[in-house]
Amino acid sequence: MKMNCNRLTAIGVLWMIAASTFAQSPVVIRVGSTAQGKKIPADFVGESFETASILMNHGGVKGYLFDSSDTQLITLFKNLGIKSLRIGGASVDREEINPTRDDIDALFRFAKETDVNVIYSFRLLNGNPQENASTAKYIWSKYRPYLNSFAIGNEPDWHSFHMRDPEIFEATPGVPGTAFPSYLAKWRRFAKAILDSVPEVKFSGPNSGSNFPVTGSKNTGLNDKSWTENFIDSEKNSGIISFFTQHNYVGQSTNGKTVNQVIGMMLSAEWDTVEYPAVYYASCAPALAAGYPFRLTESNSFSEGIDGASNTFATALFALDYLHWWSQRSAAGINFHTTQWRFNGTIHPDANDRLQINPMGYGMTAFSVGGRGTVIPISISNPDSIDLTAYAVRDSAALFVTVINRSHGDSGRTATVIITGPTGVTNAFVMTMTVPNGDVYAKSGMTLGGESIENDKAWQGNWTSFDSIKAGTIKCSVAPASASIIKILLR
Repeated sequence: MKMNCNRLTAIGVLWMIAASTFAQSPVVIRVGSTAQGKKIPADFVGESFETASILMNHGGVKGYLFDSSDTQLITLFKNLGIKSLRIGGASVDREEINPTRDDIDALFRFAKETDVNVIYSFRLLNGNPQENASTAKYIWSKYRPYLNSFAIGNEPDWHSFHMRDPEIFEATPGVPGTAFPSYLAKWRRFAKAILDSVPEVKFSGPNSGSNFPVTGSKNTGLNDKSWTENFIDSEKNSGIISFFTQHNYVGQSTNGKTVNQVIGMMLSAEWDTVEYPAVYYASCAPALAAGYPFRLTESNSFSEGIDGASNTFATALFALDYLHWWSQRSAAGINFHTTQWRFNGTIHPDANDRLQINPMGYGMTAFSVGGRGTVIPISISNPDSIDLTAYAVRDSAALFVTVINRSHGDSGRTATVIITGPTGVTNAFVMTMTVPNGDVYAKSGMTLGGESIENDKAWQGNWTSFDSIKAGTIKCSVAPASASIIKILLR
């Protein structure tokens, strides 16, 4: 397929007529020549599921959700580019959730089939250190190639959790942060039991639940530091930590919010400029300063979902931007959380109990296409202030520039984009993530590279080539409520 670089696509023209009656200045993206930071890890794109989800017949699933026989879920994981699977969540600390060896075997059969690495969590609340150690030894002896790390507990800083655990108590009653020392002592005791059984293992943690100072979050810090930073200070020299972890539900709860409010927040530039940096500097940058990677092992736009917002195309734009934003800050990866079967999950059963992806999965696949390599710095000139973000990643043979146009509805504007800077350009192609009529409220109909993402076949999106490239400058249009991945081949 060919695309004239001086001609707007048909959909772009329609949007220009509908959304603008005046000429707009182009958005100019200048790509730097030097790589910035480390290579984006191969397992950057991840999923997080509750421990309960690995049990037999859980959540309406017949048999196991995770097993080598579940061809639908295997296909979806491969299509989305998921290479990390974190098992944990709130259910890891519930007494009625007790995975058997059969449950664990099924999980790791799935891991082998999909080539994902597993972050496996153990119970901390009312947990038994010796039972954890026995299970850890079993997993290590049989499934070490598919194990990323072990974790202990979930969101220990969350008030509703540690107030139920007599071993995690507030030294100053009513002040959540003062429970950190008793938590750390308990965590170390549980970790030691596992290490006594399997000395070679590595842990990740603390999986803190508060993302303060994000708007609306709870301050559970101690001595003006988050629990994550306190944990980093305490364990960075222990030799038993693989990477440090933080949870991040950017918009907090959807309770009391309307569909319009939720979608507006997900597509707000304020999340990029205020909310993401808030949790980064409080809980993630300290890990990098200590010489360790960090990972958001449980993350999403909101902690709950709302029908008509959390399962719409808006989430695809959010997810694509979110993955790129954090990859630019040297994150080790993002695990989007799916609780069976909330509206904000990546995967859900349809009316016929067949597994499908919510639109957010399109953003994950789009990142998997254009987010493999090393981050390249860019500068953006955007005279008309179109609600647009852009990112660049380079691998050994190509430069990928992802442009996300979040403008939509009555204020939606097509962006004419000019990319300059790369040298040695031999050819260029574009792939678009879009939905009919730029409808961010749509639950279906979206495509990536002209193809839908299905549960029964490999996704094969199409690249459209440019007719000509003048002096290494590439010009194209990005319609409202869409994203374009421009692949630039280099000598």
